This record gives sequence, C-alpha cells and structure tokens, in this order.
Amino acid sequence: MALTDNKIASGHNNTAGLTLIEELTDSDGVLFYPVNDRYQYQPGEFITRGDGIVIPIGLPTLQWQSHLTLAQWDYIYTSLLGNTYSGTVTIRTRTTTDTYANYNAILSITPPTDYDVLNGWINNFIWQFTHLEAI
Repeated sequence: MALTDNKIASGHNNTAGLTLIEELTDSDGVLFYPVNDRYQYQPGEFITRGDGIVIPIGLPTLQWQSHLTLAQWDYIYTSLLGNTYSGTVTIRTRTTTDTYANYNAILSITPPTDYDVLNGWINNFIWQFTHLEAI
C-alpha cells in the first residue's frame, strides 16, 4: 500500500501518464522511496506592502524531499526530463492540506555531486517544482 498519493509524468497535461512515485523503479529494479511533500508549498515570494500586509507575489513553488539511488537520479534525468536538468512535468501532490490535486510544473534537479552520496544513495534529494499551475 502506498504511503502517499504523489505522482509524476513527463510533459504538461499528462494526467493519463501519472505514475505513483512508490511504483517507479530504477534500472536495477529498486523502487523509489515515498517523497515528503508536507509543508513544502510556497504560494510565491512574500513581500510586505506599504500598509504592512504581507502578500505572496510571483509563481508558486513546491519541493519534494526523498532518498534516491544514483540509478533513480538517472531515471529522473533521462526518462522524466529528457536528458536535461529541468523540464515540464505533470504532478499529483498536496499543497497546504491533505487534498491531492494535479498540476503542470517545471521540475529542476541538480547533479548528484551537489548531494551527500553514500554507497550509491543520495541523501535528502530535492525535487524542485516551479511554475505550478492547477489542471
């Protein structure tokens, strides 16, 4: 049984292709760990207006945090992003509640060298989503 309902697919508006994160496997057949999406949503950059009220401006962002094998990082890089560090995806995730919804987003990742890698595992990997748009 899945621990979360976080899903991902390559490209925008690809709800039919959404796959549960915990059902994805790398080239070695290792299943992906669930991602932590709790309290990772930002509705934009916060600014203080002239009257002292703080409001968000700009585009929403979201992070998922997880542990990955190097082969899983390669899967994200090749299969989801098309051999680049940033690309369009469709995700199913939650923002501020336990209610899941579908979004178009830009997923950006950084090379494994930016992380602590131990015995082939990347600890505390960040899936950085920007330009979230509900679909």
